[in-house]
Amino acid sequence: MKLLLTVFLSLTVAFVHGGKWITTTTPRSNPDDKEPVGIITRGYTAADHEAPYIVFLFLHNEGKNVGGLCGGVIIHSNWILTAGHCVGSDWVDIHYGTNTKWGGYVHKVAKSNVYKRDKYDIALVRTPYNAFNERVNKVALPKRETYTNQWAKACGWGEMDVGQKSDKLQCVQLQIISTEECQKTFRFVLNDTVCVSTPGGKSTCHGDSGGPLVTLNNPVLVGITSWGDARGCMVGSPTAFARVSFHLDWIRQITGITA
Repeated sequence: MKLLLTVFLSLTVAFVHGGKWITTTTPRSNPDDKEPVGIITRGYTAADHEAPYIVFLFLHNEGKNVGGLCGGVIIHSNWILTAGHCVGSDWVDIHYGTNTKWGGYVHKVAKSNVYKRDKYDIALVRTPYNAFNERVNKVALPKRETYTNQWAKACGWGEMDVGQKSDKLQCVQLQIISTEECQKTFRFVLNDTVCVSTPGGKSTCHGDSGGPLVTLNNPVLVGITSWGDARGCMVGSPTAFARVSFHLDWIRQITGITA
């Protein structure tokens, strides 16, 4: 059984159609005083500029002040990737350039700029132009390889161990395993998914959905945080990510990005 890793302030469901651009440049405060439990299990607090490619997403419907919380990753001045199960609401508020939840500057994007790939847990969001600097920058797309046994880093604002909360971005270093190894626990896993081992309770967790899995050496975007074992984030089962290399042709078709 698998558990999607989105945290919701309230359930939001909508279809992708219509809409228009609205861009804001001011930070947004948390609209709900019930802060979601917060961050990657048994990781560490990210240093400034450690992950300039990550963004914090607030996904909400028209006229509503509650919604879903996810991560995303910059792959171009005008594009981010996130998990498909994160999208579907009327608006996506994208927070850039900060390790603090709800901080940074914000682009508010309508659902007409969201492209979810059918049958897969991955989505693209077209954004206004972003100038890159030490706080805001893209990460390279991967080559068509598995990256098996390589070490990678996942970051997010999801749930921590023992129910702790944090407004600060957390990261954890995990080793990529083969599809065959992952299938020993989850027989249904196919080559559109990349898995990591989670020794000692180190893992992504609730609220980390849509965030990046990036190789430590010559950083490239291997995966998008997707799901984990329904029994809990620290039971030691592999954690699953959407394999970005599997979707390169689709990304190119939608965005025109080739590298």
